[in-house]
Amino acid sequence: MKQLKILIIPGDRSDLKLLKTTIVKYMPDARVFTAPDSCEGLDKARAEDADVILADQAIAIADDFSLCRNFKGDKYLQGIPTLIIMDSLSDGQVREKALKAGADGFVYRPYDDLELFSRIQIMARLRSAQRLAQAEEKHHHEELQHSIRDLQQEMQACRDETEILRKNEQRLQSIFRVAPTGIGSAFYRKSGGPFKPR
Repeated sequence: MKQLKILIIPGDRSDLKLLKTTIVKYMPDARVFTAPDSCEGLDKARAEDADVILADQAIAIADDFSLCRNFKGDKYLQGIPTLIIMDSLSDGQVREKALKAGADGFVYRPYDDLELFSRIQIMARLRSAQRLAQAEEKHHHEELQHSIRDLQQEMQACRDETEILRKNEQRLQSIFRVAPTGIGSAFYRKSGGPFKPR
């Protein structure tokens, strides 16, 4: 099974420590890596091929949730589920803005270990399903391209054969135009006289 890769863009070091502790406890095989801000987060997510992103609300809210929009606007990164770490008393409008900007869900402080694990697992399954769909789409696209190439080759072969037949017909016509008497005389001598239908 593919190793789960989790990118954390934390608000502070204590928050990061708590998140890592929970992830290691429930997902010991997961690979956790961090970025200090959204800009480096984009680069890290690409480089590490992240499966899930956990971003602190303080960073996510900056520039009116540009972090979410940047991730969702990137062709390569747009499929990575993004969870925003929020305070339990966060304003409803803030959550609404986050969702509109492209956030996929929320993790609330103070953390409940099982809830955090559950949300990450759900996002990881979502990412896995997206990867599978992308792989199938790529496979179908390659099959279609292969079929198109085969058809183009068959069409070209037909055109080549048609061209050969056309040239042969032209050659025969020119032979008959240039030497109709000679061909007729040769037939006459060989048959011993004029052709007589039965």
